[in-house]
Amino acid sequence: FMARVRGEFPQESSEGLFRLAWLDEAVRRWVAGEEPDDEAEEMPASPVVLAVDVGRHGPDESVCAVLRGPRLERFETWQGADLMESVDRVRRLIGAEEEASGKAPHVVVDEVGVGGGVLDRLRELGYKATGYNGGRKARDSERYLNRRAEDFWHLRQQLEAGALAIPPDETLRGEMVALSWTPTGAGQVQIMSKIELRGLIGRSPDRLDSLCMAVACLLYTSPSP
Repeated sequence: FMARVRGEFPQESSEGLFRLAWLDEAVRRWVAGEEPDDEAEEMPASPVVLAVDVGRHGPDESVCAVLRGPRLERFETWQGADLMESVDRVRRLIGAEEEASGKAPHVVVDEVGVGGGVLDRLRELGYKATGYNGGRKARDSERYLNRRAEDFWHLRQQLEAGALAIPPDETLRGEMVALSWTPTGAGQVQIMSKIELRGLIGRSPDRLDSLCMAVACLLYTSPSP
């Protein structure tokens, strides 16, 4: 009630960001092929968003979330690819979407670390790709510690409102269940760091990060026509 109606945040020392009931309902909608809740504030219709979290060499996956409006269609994943191979993967996904729908998807890439090289190369090749950096200042800096906290909170709100459909993916579910948030001394929302979450689940939360980027892209940008 405090967060939704009064615009205040509860003062627990730590709280799970996503409730299991929200996740179960989002999966049920995906399986049933239903539209979001009629009473929910739906996200804007748009071309597909491709949100790419590029993994390093080793066990980490590179993940591309394919979001079509309020429906997370699927994840495309790959491992062990160098920068140019990852660029080619993304280019093929862009081309497949353009061929299927006749429209260019909006592409957003985590630009921190190796993803910066993928983003730069895509731009060199003429693709309109947006960089994402969760460490940037939040749009509402009084309420959120950084952009990552703000965007994860908006993902939470979309799920709570019944405005998203997500596939039955146990890897994603594990990442979402483990993620928590705490208020700062100044009352801002801060999200468990990626390093902390990785230590908790034993892997990089790439699917969750790519989903968060995709939803943020859909909410705050105008995808390419």
